[in-house]
Amino acid sequence: MATISLCMIVKNEEMHIARCLESVAELVEEIIIVDTGSTDRTLEIASRYTTKVFSYPWKDNFADARNYSFSRASMDYCMWMDADDVLEETEKERFLELKQSLPPDTDIVMMKYNTAFDEAGRPVFPASGRDGSGTAGTTDGPARSMRRFRRTEGSYIPISRSVTKSLAQGSLTGI
Repeated sequence: MATISLCMIVKNEEMHIARCLESVAELVEEIIIVDTGSTDRTLEIASRYTTKVFSYPWKDNFADARNYSFSRASMDYCMWMDADDVLEETEKERFLELKQSLPPDTDIVMMKYNTAFDEAGRPVFPASGRDGSGTAGTTDGPARSMRRFRRTEGSYIPISRSVTKSLAQGSLTGI
C-alpha cells in the first residue's frame, strides 16, 4: 500500500488547521507542518497531530516554502493541503481504496477537494466565470488539483505555478 506524507505550509491558521488535520490524520502516515511565522496558536494546535513541525522564514514565495515541506517528507507520496482544505467523510473511503490499489508506476494523483463551505456545510466557490455575477454560490462539484505525487528517494518534485503542465507526462490517477 502507498504511504503518504501530508505536507503543509501555514501561518496564523488557528481557526482552520484542526478541522483540516482532523479530516486526514487517520489517512496519512506522516504529517509535516512548515510554519512561516505564526503569532497565534497554530503551532500548538499542529503539535497535537505531529511532532514534525518546522519553522521556515517567509521569503514571499509559496513554491519555496512548499518545496521545503516536501524536502522533510519520507513516505512514498507527498500530498499537500491548505489549512482551510477539508477531505469530506464521504471521500475518506475512496481515498483509502485508492491508497490500497494505487499501481506502483503512478507518479501523480489528481484529487477533488473542497476549500470553502456555507452555513449548511455545502461546498461553495466563487461564481465568477460561471454566470459572471462575481458572487459566491454553490457549484456542481469540488475543485480538482494535483495534490499528491511520488517522492523519489532523497528527492521530491519541485513545485512551481506551472506544476501540472510540467508533470503531465507522468502516470496520472484521479479520485
